[in-house]
Amino acid sequence: MIHQRKFGNILSSVVIPAAIAISSDPINSIHGTLPPPLSISTFQDTIFSSIDDIFSYVGIGNEPSDLATLWWTNFTSYGWDLFLKRDEQSPFIVCHDGNMSGRSRSIDALNFFSKAEAITTISQDYENKILYNTKKLTCLYVMALPSKLVNLSTYKTDNDIAIVVQPVVSEMKAAYGLAAILKNSESFSDWWGGSDDRSDNKTNATDEFVTEPSNNATAPNLRSRRTSLASIFLEKPVRFQASLCSKLPKTGAGFDSFLENVRDEIKTYIETALQNTELGAVNVGDVVSVGIGGLEKLVNVSPDKCADWLLSPSVGIELTGDGSDLEFILPRPSLRSVFNGTHTDTDWVAPCVAIGVIALLNRNEVCSLSLRGDPKVDNLQARWITQGRDNSILYGNRIMGTGNSPFYNVDLKGTNQIVAVSDTGLDLNSCYFSDGEHTVVPHKTDAVSSTANRKVVQYVAFNDDKDTLNGHGTHVCGSIVGKVDPNASIIAKTLGFSAHGYQNGIAEDAQLSFFDLGDRKGRLALPIDTTDILLPGYKAGASFHSASWGTTGVNGYSSGDKDWDRFLHEHQDFLIFVAAGNDGKKGLNSVSSPAIAKNIIAVGASENPIDSGINAGFTAGLQVQNAKLLGRDYIAEFSSRGPTADGRIKPDVVAPGSFVHSAGAHPDNPGSCSTTSMQGTSMATPITTGNAIIVRQYFVEGFQKDGSRNFDEGIYPSAALIKAVLINGAQYLLGLNEQNDKPPLEVFPYDEYQGFGRISLLDSLPLKKKNNFQMSFSDRRELEHDQADVHTLEIDNKKELCTSKVFTATLVWTDPASRQMCKKCLVNDIDLQIQHNGDRKFSNGRKSDDDINNVERIRINEVSNGDRISVKVVAKDIVTKNQTYALVMTGCFEELEVVFESTEKEISRANGNRVINSETIDSATLQWW
Repeated sequence: MIHQRKFGNILSSVVIPAAIAISSDPINSIHGTLPPPLSISTFQDTIFSSIDDIFSYVGIGNEPSDLATLWWTNFTSYGWDLFLKRDEQSPFIVCHDGNMSGRSRSIDALNFFSKAEAITTISQDYENKILYNTKKLTCLYVMALPSKLVNLSTYKTDNDIAIVVQPVVSEMKAAYGLAAILKNSESFSDWWGGSDDRSDNKTNATDEFVTEPSNNATAPNLRSRRTSLASIFLEKPVRFQASLCSKLPKTGAGFDSFLENVRDEIKTYIETALQNTELGAVNVGDVVSVGIGGLEKLVNVSPDKCADWLLSPSVGIELTGDGSDLEFILPRPSLRSVFNGTHTDTDWVAPCVAIGVIALLNRNEVCSLSLRGDPKVDNLQARWITQGRDNSILYGNRIMGTGNSPFYNVDLKGTNQIVAVSDTGLDLNSCYFSDGEHTVVPHKTDAVSSTANRKVVQYVAFNDDKDTLNGHGTHVCGSIVGKVDPNASIIAKTLGFSAHGYQNGIAEDAQLSFFDLGDRKGRLALPIDTTDILLPGYKAGASFHSASWGTTGVNGYSSGDKDWDRFLHEHQDFLIFVAAGNDGKKGLNSVSSPAIAKNIIAVGASENPIDSGINAGFTAGLQVQNAKLLGRDYIAEFSSRGPTADGRIKPDVVAPGSFVHSAGAHPDNPGSCSTTSMQGTSMATPITTGNAIIVRQYFVEGFQKDGSRNFDEGIYPSAALIKAVLINGAQYLLGLNEQNDKPPLEVFPYDEYQGFGRISLLDSLPLKKKNNFQMSFSDRRELEHDQADVHTLEIDNKKELCTSKVFTATLVWTDPASRQMCKKCLVNDIDLQIQHNGDRKFSNGRKSDDDINNVERIRINEVSNGDRISVKVVAKDIVTKNQTYALVMTGCFEELEVVFESTEKEISRANGNRVINSETIDSATLQWW
């Protein structure tokens, strides 16, 4: 059997559709006339699912074929059989290829369903239904009554467009690769206590595991199983995440009914397990099918144990976000159910988990389901070094001498800015965060302690209110905002000061809102709704959130990515920075959620400057740790690599992440000014966040006009503008240091290693008498479909203070959230189009328009005085009513003409004022720029 479903003679009930058609003829079936189905190739373009597992398993691949068409026809026919039997609101994928905008296609398709009385109301939040959108095709999820779609006189819309309608069955909902997890894969057995070494188990003729130990089972094998049993009670629950086809209320009869239906499904499957060796969702002929591609049948179910576990109150199903997603939370099985006195019996756990998953997949309300990865911090704590450190300062493409900090020299240090951080914990008594005049009280709620506090305005004690010794969270926060308390004891400050000075953060005058995710062992646990991590800081006045943690192996767009993209779309003055991860040695596609989200900035790691001027002690420390650093122009070997599963550029930028020195947590030594060194993308992320704080302060204090402070010109920039500024000035690196004896791997602009490059403030923002270019920008401009804004420029690089021969433009927009498991996750497509003396330039190093990323940059490295440049921002395909964008242009130019078809949302004026700090800069403080 090459696949779990046996369809018998049902193939005769349908006509096999063309394999590559977008729109085709209606189907003649035993039920009557049915709408045209979706083609295989179009479906495989829209979503990652276990259908891909099936086609890969039988060797079909991505090319349409008669065999693929036959299998696809099975799913189409089976879906209609099932849906018409139930005749209740059921999930369909609907595609429309009319020559109009994605928004107009969506409305036209929904109007068709409304006229057929298949839906009761037309939802206005079209973007939440979008599965796939391009210039030529829009596909969306629709919950509709199947009987209303049979024997219609036409399957064309009011605009005379033939739409396709595909029933969504379980195989289309299950995530790609889910079967491997549910078949005792390494990642799953690590959770439930199984062992990859199954030598102590007998196998039958079909290589299915049975639970009796062999007679020659050795004592080490038994000890191994008992050790893995102990992990059952030490680790966190496993969580599955599901995207719903339409929102459910978080309380009330609707959600209660859903929960009861899921429990009934579970009971039915467990009862079936008593009668069948093959277990699954639905009877097709005389065979019961599993409904997850690649998972043929479930054995060793142990119905009694499974019922006790899955139907217990400890198993949770919780709605998240706005009610369009849910989590299925499985706690550890009881000791009684997995230990019989002589050995562990956990073989029943995996198929029992599959039963719970199948029960959810079979619910019409669920459109997709995948495993949610466990969070982890993204640093390499095993690589400690001595505290020897060079005092050079990195900014731009140069290492400058001690104290040469141009943005510090104009008192841009984060004053009046607040940043939020979520991490393992924070040592409030470290002198980098202590407050001699105020007491910071951690709260379980998001109550703000006080903005009058020196450093920490808020501490949300979600897990606890402490950090571990030399903990991750204290180090991360120190890199962003840490600053030695002037009221700290002389002894503490003396002991904390060394040849490399105090390790103040990038934005040392900014304040901090902290969300504690860690327990006493430094392990992380997230709230069910991950947006709960973001809200407290936002309410406390933070404009940024820094998250130096993530998952492993979740390279596709997940519900967590969706939640954060939705939050940023609803709060467009807020920006999140996420560590890309430290799985670089796993190769491409190793960047993982939540760094997959579109609207965040995913940060990879470059190396720190290792030049001939580095002191011998630091170099010796690196050699002790077997680190062979090549310097600031190289990517760290551990930095996770892109692209995302749907092909987008990640990481967005890189920053120094090798052996970063920062505040060290010493919970048992209050008032300590100790420091420690760590490396990882966890360290690169706060460095980038700190720079973003300074970018925001730059605009708030009115530097943008001519590179000098003018409070009357101050504005509050959008998150998209800050993101555009950082990416616009990012610089290309030379290679990837693979930490071997071979030459470094060559890297290229916009590639999977560096994204847009290493951040560089001095290449991003004009600063009077410190660099040689100017900046022009647009912020919060709203485009509707087919509208365009055009800037006509002439290069003028013969000015005294503007001589740059480089022109760069970067477009950023905060895109609506996508559907979980999307294969094309961009919803609204805007293009940056540039003509340089009539020669067309494409963004992101491509040879055609980019329709994947919501960041587009074009850099022309050699422009001459008098050159003409046309910069056009065009709304190529917009699903929502409009789309807001930010554009940054740097170089030396005169704007000859600007034609706006867009409208400008109101830009809030900062109109702030403060006393400028004229104190001497601490020349011994290490700062990265």
